[in-house]
Amino acid sequence: MQIDLKVTQLLCSRLCHDLIGSASAINAGLELIRDDPSDTEGPLDLMDQSASQLSRRLAFFRCAFGLAEGARGPAEVAEIRMLAMDYFDGGKMKLNWPESGSLNDQQILSGPVGKIILNLSLMANGCLPRGGDVNVHLVKIPEGTGIAVEARGLNVRLADDIKEALSESVKVEQLNAHNVHAYYAQCLARDAGGVIETQNEDGGAAVQFAILLPKPQINR
Repeated sequence: MQIDLKVTQLLCSRLCHDLIGSASAINAGLELIRDDPSDTEGPLDLMDQSASQLSRRLAFFRCAFGLAEGARGPAEVAEIRMLAMDYFDGGKMKLNWPESGSLNDQQILSGPVGKIILNLSLMANGCLPRGGDVNVHLVKIPEGTGIAVEARGLNVRLADDIKEALSESVKVEQLNAHNVHAYYAQCLARDAGGVIETQNEDGGAAVQFAILLPKPQINR
């Protein structure tokens, strides 16, 4: 898989956009303490929460955008789930990823599967301007590995630029910091022999992203 330099730059922009809020909150806490050293409880709570969120998001993006598959190499199902859960923790979107099913938590996700799931969760998150649920389903079937990520909530909507980024005919010039992760996920999917598809569910009450990866993607 070859990635254009602009795509790399846009992924960095997206990363910074998602991290700047937490970093700024830490800085705001420090300024409050400088202004009134006698009252540190509130600012310290703010800094503690923000530092925790920053750490969780860095771990998420390290796996979603970076070279690493997991913290110590190939990722288990449980590790990818925890990264996603930690990213959504404290936000207005709720992540639902059942632990039961056809996969064992200790099974290894080979290749780009973990990255695809994390980027699909980001895409689903972006479909929910007023909050809602992001539902993840991962199954191992005779045909390969199936992934479905659903966004369900009020005013759920798949943005036009995300649709463009997933299109086979998209040009790099059409990408921006908002949709580059969708393009990156589709590149990963095609490299693994699949294609991310989208559809509206329940008369527009939900948006679903789905992909079938035909090659063996789960070990053990």
